Amino acid sequence: MSYPQLNQQFVVDRFNQKNASNTSASFPDPATFHLPEKILQFGSGAFLRGFFDYFIHTANQQNRFNGRIVVAQSTGGKRSEILENQDGLYTLCAMGLANGEPVESFTVCSSISRAIVANEDWQSVLSVAESPELEIIVSNTTEAGIVFDETDRIDREPPTTFPGKLTAVLYRRFLTFRGDESRGLIILPCELLENIGTVLRGIVLQLADIWQLGGGFKDWVIGANRFCNTLVDRIVPGKPDTARMEQLTAHLGFRDEMLTCSELYSLFAIEGGSDLQEKLTFCDDNPTIIVRENIDDFRERKLRLLNASHTISVPLAYLCGFEYVIEMMNDPKISGFVESVMRREIAPCLEMDSQIVNRYIDDVLQRFRNPYLKHALLDITVQSTMKMRNRVLQLITRYHQKSGDFPKLICLGYAAYLRFMKAVTQDGNHFFGEINGARYPVNDAAASYFMEQWQAFDAGEIVNTEALVSEICSNRFIWPDNIENGKTFIHQVSQYLDAILRDGPEATLTTVLENYK
Repeated sequence: MSYPQLNQQFVVDRFNQKNASNTSASFPDPATFHLPEKILQFGSGAFLRGFFDYFIHTANQQNRFNGRIVVAQSTGGKRSEILENQDGLYTLCAMGLANGEPVESFTVCSSISRAIVANEDWQSVLSVAESPELEIIVSNTTEAGIVFDETDRIDREPPTTFPGKLTAVLYRRFLTFRGDESRGLIILPCELLENIGTVLRGIVLQLADIWQLGGGFKDWVIGANRFCNTLVDRIVPGKPDTARMEQLTAHLGFRDEMLTCSELYSLFAIEGGSDLQEKLTFCDDNPTIIVRENIDDFRERKLRLLNASHTISVPLAYLCGFEYVIEMMNDPKISGFVESVMRREIAPCLEMDSQIVNRYIDDVLQRFRNPYLKHALLDITVQSTMKMRNRVLQLITRYHQKSGDFPKLICLGYAAYLRFMKAVTQDGNHFFGEINGARYPVNDAAASYFMEQWQAFDAGEIVNTEALVSEICSNRFIWPDNIENGKTFIHQVSQYLDAILRDGPEATLTTVLENYK
């Protein structure tokens, strides 16, 4: 059956009652199509569509923000074409259990005005910086995108890194408005890094020095702009698989190539006081958005219990033959591994009320078991090395400081991560591993390094797994700090890695769980 394409005309026709097709989706008021562009967004992935962009859409429908988003994509391709064909519209499908009952909602979101491909039209991105209506910059470039690169240049079109692009945008705005402090912006980076706003501002100021942009610009960056520390919490798997897409298309009665699936739960914590909250009008009357002077507890709880448990368990689950989170959580052994990691190895490392921690663990386990979401494990493995650094390594150190031992299950998860990172083939800049004769992508900034180390191991140049683990843990990109009693940790991980290589991941998991005390 042929279905109409989602675009502005389709929405206008429905609004005018010209289109009689039945659908369960809620549609935007066409008046919101003409709202001014108040936000510049770096990152065009599913997460921001299912999170921040949805919040802006909701606020616009309630006449609380009245602004739209310009999306800056790094490269062109199918996504930018689809956004253009659909006039920036997309459907958010939020599904889950509420009080034990299945709940689903479908919302056609109109918060995105247009998309610009930065590598093809950087000047158009800079022109957004010249707009007096611009108020906010939001980003989600993954943890790997927040880097200081002293070789980056402002005269590139565009600069290579996200902080470089941001610096160039801010400098253009500074020049356009001659340093007017009233034209400063609120920057909301949504990458999962501790004190992300503070870190990002520091990189911008470093680049300003290297690029010799002047003290006046630096003073304006510090005095006129707010770089906010944030915490984002929502599981957004993104586009469903083909079979599910066909079901949802038939249910909705229209085609949407940008349809985005998410869970029901969401939390957006922004560090700041009442003065910031007054400026962020999209926060008003939205209980899932919290503006507070200190958000450390929100960040620590989510980063360690949800994100770290994902990072630790997903490579192991994938090596065991699972493809989706719901599949691994339906397996008693993997599910037991995940829960034990949370309750017995991560929770003791958190300096917060145990009742709050245990309640959050219960909620996270229920979210992982959401039967309506198919969250691909391979999507979660993207940039695993950076995620291990930012989410897991501190937990290993804390656990050792508290108990004198190393966390056995986390060590097993780390060993599985090392095996997952064994890239055996390369196609240009793409690396691939292999398990049980099937190839899988190793999408990681350290993939080339891991491929070299595993090749040396297979050739006998690295004599055993203990030497392999020792070499990897001495790489400061992978493990930035020396760990106390590191030889014991390396020995423990190497034993698990030996077992995975010898007996397979499933048998190794079974043995470890049977002997876990």
